[in-house]
Amino acid sequence: MEKDASKQLYDTYFNLTNRYVTVILRNGKALEGSFLAFCRGEEREGESYITRWHLVKGTDDSLLRVDAFDFLPGTYINQADIAEIRFHQDNSTMKFL
Repeated sequence: MEKDASKQLYDTYFNLTNRYVTVILRNGKALEGSFLAFCRGEEREGESYITRWHLVKGTDDSLLRVDAFDFLPGTYINQADIAEIRFHQDNSTMKFL
């Protein structure tokens, strides 16, 4: 069975002390910030370990505030849309096929 790239990203990300990253999407768009939350996939349905990430600008959990419409700030990113992640802590890169 092929190793789940989202699980690999999860493990790598949560072992960092500086969790600031640059996310490069398959369409070429680059986003910077920290992951605030994620959506777990349904293993029984054959989904990846993580299906979607919530990226916010900034580096700390004090960003848990809502906007005027009661939405959390930031961007939701589907795991399948990620081409690569650049980790600022050690300047390493994780690429997804």
